[in-house]
Amino acid sequence: MSDFNTLCKKFENSDPDALRDIMSRKLESVYNTLIALPEKNEAVDTFGKFVMCLMLADNDFSQGEYDIIKARMDISSFTDMTYEEMRAFMTENGLDNPEECEKVIKSMVGIMGRLSEFDREDAALCAFMVCGIDGNVSENEKAILKRILN
Repeated sequence: MSDFNTLCKKFENSDPDALRDIMSRKLESVYNTLIALPEKNEAVDTFGKFVMCLMLADNDFSQGEYDIIKARMDISSFTDMTYEEMRAFMTENGLDNPEECEKVIKSMVGIMGRLSEFDREDAALCAFMVCGIDGNVSENEKAILKRILN
């Protein structure tokens, strides 16, 4: 991927509807890649939780963020969650706790290492889109994004 800050700005300034369409295709691609791994259930679960950690990274999980990722989350183990149920799930699973998100991020870094370059790029692009969908990629989000790119 090219210049990190340029990518952050690109997604911050993107039209949310356009991002929704792109993210839908990319998330489906990532999901199909993850279910092909031997540890598919763990990989899909980790990716779903990773996306949730990203949404919480700026301390502002909005209804808008939920709406944008909802359609693709339905293909994972997080099917049919309402906004309130997803917030409750995040809390119940400690995803609002930095230490728990740290575990999820470490697991995601490990999964990224088992993906092809093409699939890593799709997963990273999904992460950028999740972070930029609200118009701002926070410093905490940037730190997480940098970790999954290495």
